[in-house]
Amino acid sequence: MPRAMVTPKTLQALLDGLAGCQVLGNVDVPVTGVAYHSREVTPGGLFVALKGCRTDGHLYLAASLDQGARVVVTEQELAPPPGVTVVRVPQARLALAHISAAFYDHPSRELTLVGITGTNGKTSTTYILEAILSAAGCRVGVVGTVNYRVGESTWPAPVTTPESLDLQRLLREMRTRDVTHVFLEVSSHALDLRRVDGVVFAAAVFTNLSQDHLDYHRDLNEYFAAKSRLFLEILANGRPSRGLAVLN
Repeated sequence: MPRAMVTPKTLQALLDGLAGCQVLGNVDVPVTGVAYHSREVTPGGLFVALKGCRTDGHLYLAASLDQGARVVVTEQELAPPPGVTVVRVPQARLALAHISAAFYDHPSRELTLVGITGTNGKTSTTYILEAILSAAGCRVGVVGTVNYRVGESTWPAPVTTPESLDLQRLLREMRTRDVTHVFLEVSSHALDLRRVDGVVFAAAVFTNLSQDHLDYHRDLNEYFAAKSRLFLEILANGRPSRGLAVLN
């Protein structure tokens, strides 16, 4: 995945508007990078400890400090080590989404971004919309199951919807390549894990709902509730005037 270039931000700027956070240390510390994998932390960076299905990022706090982290974001109580600022938050994934959008200067605000969700048909819909707008002369980016792409440039897609940090980085890179419109496949996992929180959508499309991913969601109602977040929370709150919802 490409690495968009950005200028360092103060921690205060990254946390602005994030509710419920407790800062222990210097809120004016400059942040040179953001990571949720300890091995990707760079000197002067910020590390967000995420709880996953297989491991817990809180186990790698020491490793992130060894890599040079100046700020750690955690859901657990932690006494600040010397020279390190600790940010305690109620939801680390929500904090990562908020911080990532701010670090990359909110690229979705500069794009016409359409999210497509549903059990089936997401990929086909993005291909059709991409073809229509490309034929109309628009510079189009796509984020989805097959790959992430802009014109002839493509990057592998390890997951349908990237983690919030990776998504914001990708959107910033697309904007630097003069992309104007982006079609984004939004999975139920991504909605449940807050990967698209902080993304401003111009429109959202719902293709259909059938029994799938019930190994992750407890039942069909929970699966539907995850899909609904795109419309009831993210789309509704993302713009001064509400975005367009398209239901199949």
